Amino acid sequence: MYDVTIAGAGVAGLTCALALQNFGFSVLVAARALPPQTVSDRAAALWLPHLAEPSERVLDLAERSLAVYAMQAPQEDSPVREAALTVVTQSSAPPWWASRLGPERLRAARTEELPEGAEHAVVALVPVIEPGRYLLSLLDAFRTQGGAVEVGEVTDLSALDGRIVVNCAGLGAGLLARDPLLRPLTRHAMRLAMARPARAIASLGRDGGLVLVVDMPDGPLVIGGEQDGVVRHEPDEPTLADVARTALALEPALAGADIVDAWAAPCPVRYALRLEEDRLPDGRRLIHNYGHGGAGWTLAWGCAEEVVRMVVRPEE
Repeated sequence: MYDVTIAGAGVAGLTCALALQNFGFSVLVAARALPPQTVSDRAAALWLPHLAEPSERVLDLAERSLAVYAMQAPQEDSPVREAALTVVTQSSAPPWWASRLGPERLRAARTEELPEGAEHAVVALVPVIEPGRYLLSLLDAFRTQGGAVEVGEVTDLSALDGRIVVNCAGLGAGLLARDPLLRPLTRHAMRLAMARPARAIASLGRDGGLVLVVDMPDGPLVIGGEQDGVVRHEPDEPTLADVARTALALEPALAGADIVDAWAAPCPVRYALRLEEDRLPDGRRLIHNYGHGGAGWTLAWGCAEEVVRMVVRPEE
């Protein structure tokens, strides 16, 4: 029997797997899909707390993840890089997460950096991750160090082989845990083809909705069009058109760029992320790590460290 079995092979599951493995535990990852076929592969992989609560706990975990990505960014051929992200806000108050970024990472936007019609923005130096390469590197490292992987539908956490089970199944985690508080929120995305680079820029609407443009090696990625309570994998065309118009207003350099791919993906939203210990019917320990909202990549390493702490010191 493995020391720990993890349900899920997205960024939450694989960071937990590596963190536990590095602490000396034998680990099995059981998942319906592996990279590059996970929801995490299609996400906007950058440090930006969004749709996650409670705020103080989220910021504690996000700060720990930031430290890991910052350490990885300078490494040769790293899938992580630092980028200046302009965040347009609706008031002069900085975003709620800005308190955890020091002056070396955060400043007020200059007038010439504001999109037309915008009055307030900050520029944050944040990690941007190539999700496909990063997830495959995690999976390769896990396997190289002796980690085991089983591919198949996980329908019952109590059927998993492991002294401890960790539920990192994302949106599916709610069904596995019978958690009515977890709900889907679909976000739309499109990949553009253009020769010139686009700047990283985001807009936080009055309703809390996010539209994001970030440059990636295979072309700019645009994210937005959040639909609460909806599970959708194919994009809604009117919503996609609205996102495209907002993105163009934020970054005029996108004008004329072709859309080479478009999709929609649901993320798991909860009134508070669930990072806590539970019990399976047979008495084995169960640790939940889900409900990260749109901040799965932002919280991944902080949550993984917390899972390790719970495994090692369950009395705390």
